[in-house]
Amino acid sequence: MSSLDDLRTTLVEHADAVEDRGALVRSVAVRERARGVRRRRRGLVAAVAALVLVGGVAVTTDVVRGPSGPEPAAAPTVAGREVPGSVSVLGHGYDLADTAQAAGDSDALRIRVPRDDVDRVVSLVASGLGGGAATLLRDGDPVARSLGDGGVEAPVRVYAGSTLVVRLGGAAPAARVGLATYAETGSRPAGAGEGEAFFPARREGDVLLGAVFSAGRDPGVRLSYRPSGRPAELWVSCATDQRGLWLQLEVDGRPAVATTCAPGSDGTPRFLSESGGAPGRDHEAELFVTRGADGPRVAPGDGTRLGLAAYDAEAPAAVVRGWEVARTVEVEGREWTSTDPASLGRLDADGRLVLDLTAAEDDVAVGFVLPRGPRTPRATGSLSGRLDSLGSFRNDTGSSMTGEVLLPRGEVWTLDPDGGVVLTWSPLS
Repeated sequence: MSSLDDLRTTLVEHADAVEDRGALVRSVAVRERARGVRRRRRGLVAAVAALVLVGGVAVTTDVVRGPSGPEPAAAPTVAGREVPGSVSVLGHGYDLADTAQAAGDSDALRIRVPRDDVDRVVSLVASGLGGGAATLLRDGDPVARSLGDGGVEAPVRVYAGSTLVVRLGGAAPAARVGLATYAETGSRPAGAGEGEAFFPARREGDVLLGAVFSAGRDPGVRLSYRPSGRPAELWVSCATDQRGLWLQLEVDGRPAVATTCAPGSDGTPRFLSESGGAPGRDHEAELFVTRGADGPRVAPGDGTRLGLAAYDAEAPAAVVRGWEVARTVEVEGREWTSTDPASLGRLDADGRLVLDLTAAEDDVAVGFVLPRGPRTPRATGSLSGRLDSLGSFRNDTGSSMTGEVLLPRGEVWTLDPDGGVVLTWSPLS
């Protein structure tokens, strides 16, 4: 492979040399995994439970509370560095709630996230690395890295019950590392809705056209909208305490999607349909519930709440093997834009994409479009080893697309798409 143009040509040939071509839609499962991240809206907690120490590692842990008197609070510090008292992640506000810090080598810090309903993000903090690296692992996968002299890295999401490990590599003996944990305050970006059922005004490049919600014993909701350049994307929310209810979505009087609304559903929005009607025309979508998949339409009662939103969809960056590649994605609390893989790496003799991020200024997000059959894409880092979170896939009817994962800077990554195509995104923020 002698040039970037050669690499681009090879990547396109890989994408075009496939007999199986699915419909030009995104997978509902993929979009739910990549975009429908579960969010908790519980308001500011007066005292957030400290992260739980595991593995017997000696660390210092502090629960941060607001000042009790008129004196201004000193700027909080972790690992010798000032950290912000609050952060914003995709427009949602978080306040500093907990810190932990340590010094040492190898797995310098190991903590477990409490199993509760608090929505948290965590920033990796490091100082005195002396040319080494500090890496934050969430359940074994690297999600943040600090290099050089260290610093305060961008916050990433953590989940209830997750194990967080800060690992040092090649760092100076005086290296210090820590984590600053933030709990969601309830502030959010512009949008529509309340509680769990909230539709942001902008979602991965898509723009909200309108949203409606049921009230009391409303039998359903109707939404009129007019998409501009592409068919609208339709999102729904459902919260219920009843069994046997099914959500039915109709567009312009024709059935579009049917799915369950099970007890325990909390109203977290999820993507249902891109068949929201042709652009440049007025459309009406209706969301209602039935008793069972084919049962009669019912008034759900006070214990069930429905929400329906339409988005003006952003144009895809490309179509690869019948799949629309999103131009903008949200990965680990940041927005990313589609990037030509040829501008980031090279193909080795085995057709794997090699990304040398040892001197890169930022991380890279990747995904895969996979051909039919059982497939196991691999991402292997020179420091991190193989990512376990990618897993294996099987599709006997056509190609498939994985969700996006983050590859931290500071190492060489080798990507094996197992006969498929590698997709890459670079951070916007």
